[in-house]
Amino acid sequence: MGKKIIISESQLERLAKLIAEAVSGYDDIDTMIMHGGHSMILLHETGKDLLKVLQGMRIMLNDGDISSVDLKENITAANDLIGEIVKIMEIVLNDFSEKLTIEKGEILIDKLKSFTNRTRPLLRFGDEDLNKKQVINKVTKLVNDLFDDFLSYYQELLKTHTTFKNRIDKFRPQARPEDN
Repeated sequence: MGKKIIISESQLERLAKLIAEAVSGYDDIDTMIMHGGHSMILLHETGKDLLKVLQGMRIMLNDGDISSVDLKENITAANDLIGEIVKIMEIVLNDFSEKLTIEKGEILIDKLKSFTNRTRPLLRFGDEDLNKKQVINKVTKLVNDLFDDFLSYYQELLKTHTTFKNRIDKFRPQARPEDN
């Protein structure tokens, strides 16, 4: 029979954090730097681009003077960018080891694809099928939902980036007081 060990809650939390870091597969500093650097930069930059596009679409959709042609062109451009972002996310997440980032990224990819799948039919309707106001209402709801979901993911991504930075900092040589 094994020995019982009593630990405090803070010790348990530290132990759980250390186990989570180990499970994430970052024993190798080079892999961690690659994922924490290059991969995170790609996710961060594409995320910033998408947030700007979604914010721009929100502003555009609130403008009552937008023409149907401009509306359709902006939706098409957003869908094209989303397609590129999905490709980048799939490539980066395929090589990633941070499980939570991967899981949430895969959910977001599904939401991004759903957005484009739900907006594409709106581009094919003429004014006789749906009027501009109906299209704007549908797209506004889709954009707002996607914006909220993506902003949440983006904030989690920043937390992951901080975690990587903290881990990488542990491997950097520390200055000794006697060297100063």
